[in-house]
Amino acid sequence: MAKLSPKGRMTGVSGPVYFRTLNNVQIVQTRPDRSNQNKENNPSAKLFKRTAYSLKILRRSIELFLGNRYESTAHQRLMGQVMKALRKNTTLPITETTVYNTSIEDIIGFEWNTKQLFTDTFLGDIALEVLTDNKLSVKIDTFIPIEQVVFPPLCTHASIRIEGFFMNDMDANIGNVTNTLSIDFSKSDKVVESPLFKIIVPAGSDLRVVVAEIQFFYPINNNPNQLTLYNGKDFNPSVVVYVGR
Repeated sequence: MAKLSPKGRMTGVSGPVYFRTLNNVQIVQTRPDRSNQNKENNPSAKLFKRTAYSLKILRRSIELFLGNRYESTAHQRLMGQVMKALRKNTTLPITETTVYNTSIEDIIGFEWNTKQLFTDTFLGDIALEVLTDNKLSVKIDTFIPIEQVVFPPLCTHASIRIEGFFMNDMDANIGNVTNTLSIDFSKSDKVVESPLFKIIVPAGSDLRVVVAEIQFFYPINNNPNQLTLYNGKDFNPSVVVYVGR
């Protein structure tokens, strides 16, 4: 509702126009028509809303795995990459597109912490393969720590951790049968050989995401038998290494 100011100028809304003052000049502008911007009837807005809800559920499990050590921008960055992947779909109408029926493999390589990238910290290779018996095989190629792992100052030990996360089209997390896979090593190890890990894929999963992180440890008072975790919110190299349906 428009009002008359003590100086005789109108401010506020009156019917199809609104009044304001700019640099001591009275300005009258037409109100924009937002009738067709109703989010409830906007397919793109609906896609964004249901995608955000699905990712929120997925993130809760991943964040637990990461010990809540992730960058504050991770949510927004992940959402942006997933939406970009979904919009590439030219087969399904936008009203039917979900993370469960459309590939979001573009998020492979997504870093949860851009201040210290996993790919800049661990220079070895992690290979994943889908097996016929509803399993994923995970193989970390043989590596030399001193050459292929960037240790933070004073850190002497490290652990590469890998875990799978599974959801169905009811936006429900499916329990992971396989425990977190990990391989521990020290900076002084001449070479590290990893066994062939297997992740069991629960029945009924429509979205499969595998995340890897590397944790570093340093000795307390130079005692190699008393190690403490170096990683924190500002330093937790972690990455999406596999996405499938």
